Amino acid sequence: MLPLIETLRQRIGQIRPDRGHFGTRSMLDSLLPGKSFRRGTLVEFLGSGTTLAAVIARESLRDDGAIVVVDTARRLYPPAAARIGIDLERLIVVQPRQPDWVITQALSCSAIDAVLCWPHKVDGTMFRRWQLAAERGGSIGLLVRPVAARGSPSWADVRILVEPQAANHWRVQVINGPSLEIGIDDEGRIHESLRLVSELAGATPVARAAQS
Repeated sequence: MLPLIETLRQRIGQIRPDRGHFGTRSMLDSLLPGKSFRRGTLVEFLGSGTTLAAVIARESLRDDGAIVVVDTARRLYPPAAARIGIDLERLIVVQPRQPDWVITQALSCSAIDAVLCWPHKVDGTMFRRWQLAAERGGSIGLLVRPVAARGSPSWADVRILVEPQAANHWRVQVINGPSLEIGIDDEGRIHESLRLVSELAGATPVARAAQS
């Protein structure tokens, strides 16, 4: 079933309209198909992807757009979002009892640039509904999911495995594609951190604590 869904997803991606692109102005873009994120699509972050997804949501903002965060578990800390450069006046946080329906509606809205959420159990029908909603509204859906969801059917345009390496440093890999080690600083800027992560991995516990 999974190979069939992947084949259908790729074929649909070839014929759907181009709603625009945006990037992060970092080495992360080099991992992506077309070297950028595509509006009107879904992106899955498998693992520890909340910080990275929030940064990408910030980068997606246009002049008059907004970010919707569907946060039933109250994972988002607004001061931390503001610290990485997200304008809180353009951030809409909702904590609904029926998040699946809210995600669909938010993705369908042309005034929304990004929808950030943490779905755990998503069947193929709901995933396809979200993909169509994102295509219709022109927003980008940023779905942070457990690593265990890697083997599940997906309608995401890009699936990114995010593995923590050290404080504010992660290894990111496009599924079935290349990988990179990145850091995100206090202002939400993404930078390549291959050497830094390598040094931290080889440091003593005392030295590692001092460097972090």
